[in-house]
Amino acid sequence: MSDYLPQEVLIKILARLPPVSLIKFRCVSKSWSLLISSPFFISMETEQAILSQPIDTRTEQIIVRRYSKAQNSKVYTVHIDNEEFPDDKSIKIEYLFRDSTRFYYRIVCSCNGVLCLSDVLFGQADSTLLWNPMIKRKVTLSVLDTMEPYMFVLEFEFDVENNDYKLVRMAYVRGDYGYLVPPKVEVNALSIGNWREFSGEVPANCVVEYFWSERRSRYNL
Repeated sequence: MSDYLPQEVLIKILARLPPVSLIKFRCVSKSWSLLISSPFFISMETEQAILSQPIDTRTEQIIVRRYSKAQNSKVYTVHIDNEEFPDDKSIKIEYLFRDSTRFYYRIVCSCNGVLCLSDVLFGQADSTLLWNPMIKRKVTLSVLDTMEPYMFVLEFEFDVENNDYKLVRMAYVRGDYGYLVPPKVEVNALSIGNWREFSGEVPANCVVEYFWSERRSRYNL
């Protein structure tokens, strides 16, 4: 059917479908799989899902991580954002990191339904993953080559101008007399998949959490 429809029409049709259907349609062809998995389409589908709901009935969904003693494992569920959290309204989602050697993943942040997770432990991390639990897809980002002891903070956002997801890492590398300043800032664009060093001006000293909560929107990465 895609051979007889303009690309923009096909995109608009697919963007109106629920995530469960999109998962199935990724198997139609390689071109459909690439399209549905692209940052541009994910952003468009998310926006369409929000606009399709009446303003007075829109609700947020919350992902909850808890430890199940009975199952001896972490359990992830999705709930409607209200005060009751009824069990019959929750949706259990598959945890995709059972084969990992790490016993702990920290949820760094979320953007458009995509979770950024890092196996940070004692200030260092071996890997960072992007996970969309609703379409059951994950992307493992390349490991940084930094060998020195360091502390860092991660931030994950969607670049509207370039239709791309970007992960930003700001790291303080330890020197002989403490952590070196200014911190090293690196950017990983999902469309490229590699880390590159940010060439713009970086404040020499800053409180990490304050930097990202107050300053992140002022830099064009």
